[in-house]
Amino acid sequence: MNFNKILKYIVYTGLFLIPFVPLYVSTVLFFPFITGKAFLFRILVEIIFGAWLILALRDSSYRPRKSWILYAISAFVGIIALADIFSGHFLKSFWSNFERMEGLVTLLHLLAYFFVLTSFIKFEKIWERLLQTSVGVSLIIGGWGFFQLFGKFTSIQSGTRLDSSFGNASYLAIYMFFHIFLTVYLFTRYQGSKFVKWIYGLIIAFQAFILIFTQTRGTILALFGSTFLTFLLISIFEKEKIKLRKVSVGILIALILLGAVFFLIKDTKLVQGIGPLQRLASISLTERTTASRFLVWNMAYQGFKEKPILGWGQENFIFVFEKYYDPGMYAQEPWFDRAHNIFFDWLIAGGTLGLLAYLSLFVLSLYSLWKSFNLSVVQKSLLASLLVGYFFHNIFVFDNIASYIMFILVLAFINFKSGENIVEGRLIADNYIKSLTLVIIILSMFSIYFFNVKTILVSRNLIQALSAHEEGLSKNLEFYQRALAYDYYGGNQEIREQLLSNTSLVLRTDASAEIKEGFLILSREEMQKQIDLKPTSVRHQIFMASFLNRLKLYEEAEPYLEEALRLSPKRQQTLFELITNNLNSGQLDKAEEFAKRTFELDQRFNIARIIYATTLIYNNKIIDADNLLKEKFNEDFGDERIARAYYTVGDLDRAIEQWGNVINNQPGNIQFRMALAATLLEAGRRDEAVDVLIEAIKVIPEFKKQGEFFIREIQAGRNP
Repeated sequence: MNFNKILKYIVYTGLFLIPFVPLYVSTVLFFPFITGKAFLFRILVEIIFGAWLILALRDSSYRPRKSWILYAISAFVGIIALADIFSGHFLKSFWSNFERMEGLVTLLHLLAYFFVLTSFIKFEKIWERLLQTSVGVSLIIGGWGFFQLFGKFTSIQSGTRLDSSFGNASYLAIYMFFHIFLTVYLFTRYQGSKFVKWIYGLIIAFQAFILIFTQTRGTILALFGSTFLTFLLISIFEKEKIKLRKVSVGILIALILLGAVFFLIKDTKLVQGIGPLQRLASISLTERTTASRFLVWNMAYQGFKEKPILGWGQENFIFVFEKYYDPGMYAQEPWFDRAHNIFFDWLIAGGTLGLLAYLSLFVLSLYSLWKSFNLSVVQKSLLASLLVGYFFHNIFVFDNIASYIMFILVLAFINFKSGENIVEGRLIADNYIKSLTLVIIILSMFSIYFFNVKTILVSRNLIQALSAHEEGLSKNLEFYQRALAYDYYGGNQEIREQLLSNTSLVLRTDASAEIKEGFLILSREEMQKQIDLKPTSVRHQIFMASFLNRLKLYEEAEPYLEEALRLSPKRQQTLFELITNNLNSGQLDKAEEFAKRTFELDQRFNIARIIYATTLIYNNKIIDADNLLKEKFNEDFGDERIARAYYTVGDLDRAIEQWGNVINNQPGNIQFRMALAATLLEAGRRDEAVDVLIEAIKVIPEFKKQGEFFIREIQAGRNP
């Protein structure tokens, strides 16, 4: 076997292994549903790219063919690379993090994957086998999701929604969306027995079933819309098959009627009793998730206006989110690292140039697709609708490694179908080529270590740092130190945040003073390094301040909070920490001032209202606090913060009333019942305190031994 054949086998093997990447879930890496897939994809791409480069040097037939799509994707990656370089956070933009595993490093691997696909696969039959392989894998992944539906496997992150090997329902949804259209394409290609066509039909139905039960509304709408678009294009452009054209018109009418019927019955028990339909029917402009999207998109627009040409670089939306934070986001998660909209995500990452380059991928792909002589009208309509539906899906969410792989696969396939494919070539083997071959092999081996092995070791050490060990917490501390010793930029932030969080837990254990001190010193040093590295990050300022507040180091925490407030003046989370800081340090007037400011940012935020009322109580402004609470809440309102505040200022009757309401809302919480008993005892109402403890024993039987002890102590005239 000659060297060229060996290289071909390597590339073929790698290309046919990549469709299996979405199946991989690593149990030994941090973010197991994301990192394992990304590392496996990178390693496979690095191997096949190196082999292809050598082959292309030796045989000109394997060199890239000029095409608009190739120019577009190369320009896109080039522009984003420039945006990353000038972002001011290049390493962050390059490496991304464990949760996303994107960044420039992933874009470069996707570009390499595109080059190999378009330059290496020259025959329709091989493309067909590759697509069939991917469809086969989708059946395995779909089967995984199907068993989740019946409780045989657990849906990790999405509750009742199917997420399969992705751990995220929307990721599974878009993966199935791609495969529905690719399977239909294969169906249109097959000219054999009806039995095989029936098999294809069943596969399509199964894929659609799994997609629908991910309950991902944007993708379900994309499927419906893309199906409509497919038949619309067929009915317009199919000139030869009149019967097919008429059938398409009939299906269009049926789809319109189906949509109208769904709209009319969306509030009925039938629709509301089926999870996917209920979620679909819940879509509205005022629905919480939808409303929050508009707020995030406005923040992104503000960020775009600041840097309109090349944007902020990849992975830097968090800085835009912090700087232009809208208080109306109070009911959402505290940190958004994506705009959840493909326009704004690329506007922020690459500015106007980056977005235009990204859009050119779709425009030029559709142009190349429609001018192709190698596809029927039906096939063109299918692939065009796939691209449109994928784009629509990304208006509401964002990509992941699997959807990126599928997108590149489709782009490469359209590129293949849009022109002539040269098969003949000539060998160019000489000493110069041999030298380059050696260089490529060395660089490929280096890239596998640099981009993957080192990072995998960091991730594994972090997992070990978070796991229990027979040697005790000293071993956890050792693994944190090992993970940090690699100094991997894409992982340092995650390690430091986990370390800080874990240290708070360690300090509450009975670990030795030496272990506690070791965790405390390391966590403070490392988080300070993170702050020094990104001084404009509100997230890290708040993390450090919150940690110091828990340690009762209020004076040390205050400068971090003041800087966080300067960077993001409208963020309630920062103000809450400032309120805590000032209350605990005895600066009650400042606490009230910050609480009022927080409340006035968005008066719909009930927690802000309660905390403002709490600070008023601490400042003995009881009537003002009562009026503030009565504006929003009924008489049966109860909150432990209000109860504790009344107790602290000595208004025991109000504290008792509050604790009673709190317990009515949460009857199973023993701490609240004990707090009520203690308050009654403080008020001299000993018999009532005993009654509370007796009731607590009835409701919470495991409290019996401790409760009876407290009762005896009270009845004996003592305060336990």
